[in-house]
Amino acid sequence: MLDDTGPSLRIYANFNQVDAKFSNSTLNRAATCIQRWWRGFIVRHRLNYMKKEVSNFGLTWVEFSSRYRQVVQRIQKMRQSEYKQFIFNINETRDFLTTEKRLTTIFKTLSFNDKLDVNELEKFFECCDLSATSYEIKEALDYVLQHYPPQKNDSLTKEIIFDVVYYIYPPKATGLQTSRKSTWVRPIIDGEDETAIQGTPFLEPIDMNIVYKFLDKQ
Repeated sequence: MLDDTGPSLRIYANFNQVDAKFSNSTLNRAATCIQRWWRGFIVRHRLNYMKKEVSNFGLTWVEFSSRYRQVVQRIQKMRQSEYKQFIFNINETRDFLTTEKRLTTIFKTLSFNDKLDVNELEKFFECCDLSATSYEIKEALDYVLQHYPPQKNDSLTKEIIFDVVYYIYPPKATGLQTSRKSTWVRPIIDGEDETAIQGTPFLEPIDMNIVYKFLDKQ
């Protein structure tokens, strides 16, 4: 019987090293399957975590995703963008959520009856660490107000103020660049206002004598 069937494969494998042979196509399919599964797991994990953040922010996922889409499309329309697509990206969505949290916190601090006086708009930008000039803020406000019914007084709603911010600093999903203009007084480097990093550990005072000695050598 043993001569006809041979030894058990399990017993044989315990005493003999057996190398499994797979074709390249089989290995490629296996690698693709593993990558697809892992990528799907990461995406679902990050999405579920973001939904929890949205819930802690006081919104349902449907409410937040709907607002996100509306803001992107509204800013594209205001800026007369030729790019009309809306592509959901988790990283960009997380950035938008972070911005919404920061703007909402500052707005609640400065507002009265859920409105903010137009004269407080520059202060709102300063509290949000946004370095737009007075002219840029006024220009953005003029464009934004064209898409809203005439205001009865000088008070601005939360939606109008946020749109002014997004007009100057549009969400990445819009495909637009900031409307800020780089100048000698307020240069913009890599999309960041140089004045925004003044006073941070990245800038340190320097002894002017060192500068004078350097210039003397030139």
